[in-house]
Amino acid sequence: MMRFWIGMLAGLSIMAVTAGSLFAQAARNDGPAKGRYSGEFAIYGGSPADIVPPTAKDATLGLTIEGPLAVRMYRELGPKAQQKECVADDVEIRDLGDISCDREKAGGKTTCYIAFDLRSGKSTYPRAC
Repeated sequence: MMRFWIGMLAGLSIMAVTAGSLFAQAARNDGPAKGRYSGEFAIYGGSPADIVPPTAKDATLGLTIEGPLAVRMYRELGPKAQQKECVADDVEIRDLGDISCDREKAGGKTTCYIAFDLRSGKSTYPRAC
């Protein structure tokens, strides 16, 4: 009888530790996010397909976001944002409003793009296609 209770206690302990670990991971992945990110920026005039130097009337800030933030953004955009047009075979693209993210099918590298018109302060679509 004692073995039974020891086994039950051990089993319950393992279940509690596993559940705690799963809840902690869920909070990390789905809870509020804050942190540093990596990427690049460009300030340009024209469109993403025809970039020219910025002018007094035309300047756009384009941001490229990589790493964990890009992965989180891609996931948060969700599968409903899946883009079908202008997509290479080796990439999945999710677009919603003026946010665009792509993920390589093979390597899983994820990159997101956002852009802002610096003369109006409004977001703009960051892709050429």
